[in-house]
Amino acid sequence: MSLAFLSLFTFSYAMESEWSEYFCSVDTSCRDDDFVKEWNPFSEDRDLSFSCADKCLAFFACKGDLTGIRDQLSRGVFIDIRGADNKTPLMHALEAGQVSAVKFFLEKGANPRVRDDFDNSMLALLLKSSVYKSDLAKVYVLAELLLQKFADHFKKEKKNLIALAHKNGYLPVVDLLGHYCSDK
Repeated sequence: MSLAFLSLFTFSYAMESEWSEYFCSVDTSCRDDDFVKEWNPFSEDRDLSFSCADKCLAFFACKGDLTGIRDQLSRGVFIDIRGADNKTPLMHALEAGQVSAVKFFLEKGANPRVRDDFDNSMLALLLKSSVYKSDLAKVYVLAELLLQKFADHFKKEKKNLIALAHKNGYLPVVDLLGHYCSDK
């Protein structure tokens, strides 16, 4: 067994283990020995199954790994691929507080208007996420990123978003919603 193969196997297994922690028991097809053997992030001719493609991009989105995100997109993974709970990579990056990944996805044309299986908009996911309890500045930055270009989309749920922001103590976001979603 070559050292390169062993390093690749170790890398692949470590990545798979982190997915297991993050995605719990969503799709066991990516957590077996066959997956570790087949998934090679350095192989140009590998067959990345669609069921694992969403996990790859979501993983890199959650970590804010722009290199990994770019790699997956260059291999043809759809930027708005849906995964667990019908979430897109942009949703995963947003929930994980990865500002650079959120900016990247928005710049590359990811759709911020989609909703997950629980009918949460992007702003609702942001305001519900427990990641931000101690980082109000990050909530503000991410909310402003979404509202600067897509405020019209969020106007119809303005009252619910304001209530959610109040409930979770994100008062500066209430002001943002008032500014960007005003009925002018």
